[in-house]
Amino acid sequence: MDAGINICVITPHQDNRRAAFLERLGTYIYNQTRQPDSWIVVDHKLPLQYDLTARIKHGCELAIADGADLILIMEDDDWYAPEYIETMATEWQQAGRPNIIGINSTRYYHIKSQAYVILNHPERASLMSTGISREGVARMVWPDDDFIFLDIPLWHHLKGHLFSAELSVGIKHGVGKTGGVGHKPNWGQYSQDKDWAMLRKWIGEDSEFYEQYFL
Repeated sequence: MDAGINICVITPHQDNRRAAFLERLGTYIYNQTRQPDSWIVVDHKLPLQYDLTARIKHGCELAIADGADLILIMEDDDWYAPEYIETMATEWQQAGRPNIIGINSTRYYHIKSQAYVILNHPERASLMSTGISREGVARMVWPDDDFIFLDIPLWHHLKGHLFSAELSVGIKHGVGKTGGVGHKPNWGQYSQDKDWAMLRKWIGEDSEFYEQYFL
C-alpha cells in the first residue's frame, strides 16, 4: 500500500566522530524495500551543542518544502530493517494518515559494553522510530531548541498510531555528542551479551560492523 505518498527521511547529524555510523545508515536506506523520495541530513555545522529539537524542526520544514506527506526520523547511528520504511508507510495509511506514527517498544544495544535492553512504552515511540505527517508538523508545539527528549512532547502534542514491530535497534556507544541515558555503558537497565548473541539475533550479519567498531 503506497498510493503515491511522498516520504522523506530526515536524519539529525552533528558530530563527524559519528561519520561511520551515518555512512552505515546510508546502506540501510539504500537497501529499503520502499525507497524514500528524499533523504535530508540536517547538520547545522555549528559548535557542538544540544540542539536536537532545532535540527528536527528544521528538517521537518525542509521536508515539507520538498513535498513530503510523511516524514520519518531515522537517526544517524541506529539500525533499520530493509522493510522499515515500507512498513511505517503502510501502517500510517491503514491508520488513516494520523499526525504521528511509531513503534511502541525500543530495542537498545550498547556496542562498547555489549549490553542490551528492550523498553516497552505503550503511549509513545522513541524518536528513532517515529514518523510525522505534514499536518502533524503544522500542529506541533515545539519545545526549546536544546531539549533532547523530543519524543516525549511529540507524542504528547500529537495524537496518532502505535504498533508493534521489530524493525529497528537503537545503537548506543558514547561516541560524540550524545544525550540519552542509554549511551552510558553501565546503565542499570542493561543485560550483558558478551558473545554478541542478542545483537546477532536482532540484526544478523549487520552485527559484524558494530562488533568491529571499537577494534
